Amino acid sequence: MSANEATLRAVESLADAVRHSRRASPERQKETITALEHIASATRTYSAAAIERCLAALNESLLQPIDPSDLTWSVFRLFGVSNKETSWTTWLAGILNPDLGSKISALVWRAFCDAVVRHAAEPIPWNATDRIATLANWCAARDAALPPSSLDREDADGELGRTDITVRAPGIFAIIENKLDASWHDGDGEPQAVRYRKIGLKRRSQDQRLGLVVLTRREDFELKIDRLLAEAYAKLKVA
Repeated sequence: MSANEATLRAVESLADAVRHSRRASPERQKETITALEHIASATRTYSAAAIERCLAALNESLLQPIDPSDLTWSVFRLFGVSNKETSWTTWLAGILNPDLGSKISALVWRAFCDAVVRHAAEPIPWNATDRIATLANWCAARDAALPPSSLDREDADGELGRTDITVRAPGIFAIIENKLDASWHDGDGEPQAVRYRKIGLKRRSQDQRLGLVVLTRREDFELKIDRLLAEAYAKLKVA
């Protein structure tokens, strides 16, 4: 049995225990957490070498890249959290974060950039000063690994709100907003999408373009803002 098969089997065997952990005894909860920590440790040990082989094979054109948007198997359904927006956001931020694993981060960032290029419409700047990241900019960014301390989760700005994920990539300052089945959380002030654009313009460096990405499962998701600003966002549909 391969390391990947063994890991998958171990995860599946723990799924029921995790789902029912609230009813379990404190000792059982502790055993479950310890088992998951062992799986995480083993995964980190094997993943770096496996990712190196995958990247080498891709670069040598020995197999076709896999578009993550086409995958149907979901670990979120396995653990019964497929409708929990915070779980999706925490997971994406974790595997994108270079501080938690540079090899996995590089692979996931490449896949994320590819998803934007393949599935989003060409972003259109709201005005000339925005310098919105084009699909060509996203394509160029895919090969640049994220530097240390370049990702923030639940990044708060006192005046403008809290973004789900911000990524300070070489050439792109990306704001990733995860909506799943929800709409924008607009109050009495400026729309959320407008405020996030302002956060990006405020925090990006001079050599970074602004990448605005919203993740949704809804076919009918609408930005419900000025048409020009709406066209600046790259909208990705997730499974």
